[in-house]
Amino acid sequence: MEKPNLLLLDYTKPYEVHTDASDFAIGGVLMQERHPITYKNQKLNDTECQYNVQNKDMTWVVHCLRVRRHYLPGSKFLVKTDNVAASNFQTLKRSADVCSKVGKPAKTCLVCQQDKVENQVLGGVLEPLPIPNRPWEGVSVDFISALPASEASRSILMVVNQFLKYGTFISASMNCTAEKAVHLFFKNVVKY
Repeated sequence: MEKPNLLLLDYTKPYEVHTDASDFAIGGVLMQERHPITYKNQKLNDTECQYNVQNKDMTWVVHCLRVRRHYLPGSKFLVKTDNVAASNFQTLKRSADVCSKVGKPAKTCLVCQQDKVENQVLGGVLEPLPIPNRPWEGVSVDFISALPASEASRSILMVVNQFLKYGTFISASMNCTAEKAVHLFFKNVVKY
């Protein structure tokens, strides 16, 4: 059997999460316009084989959504599975509705805590950095810190020329100030 050709996800279009469970295995596919983006399947262990069909389906739906959560925020998607798992989603929603009607605090309700949604504004789609046209047009600088002591230095100042993909690693003290970092940059990188 040949593996399917996977495509890159287009965040501007809706997509579907398909899941299914059998007596011995579970699987899920993230699809867009009938093309697979990513998939995962696994054999059930002895304990999981003892689950009833509803728990197998629901466990795998939740697992697929957790594993692919980086695709989900801000995107429209549809979960496709058999009616058993869908009825469990309805049960969770009714449970949350009951909690709110009886005045039970959401902090004490396990179902409400598991079904909690993010209230943060989404960051949006990541944009790649522009590609520099010549050496030293683009430079990234960062520290690698909390290293074991070596010649009284416990961190490394890392300078990368993004055009040449060339890195310079400079020994620095743990309490390196911005002024010291500039001095190290000019001494070890610019070398005028």
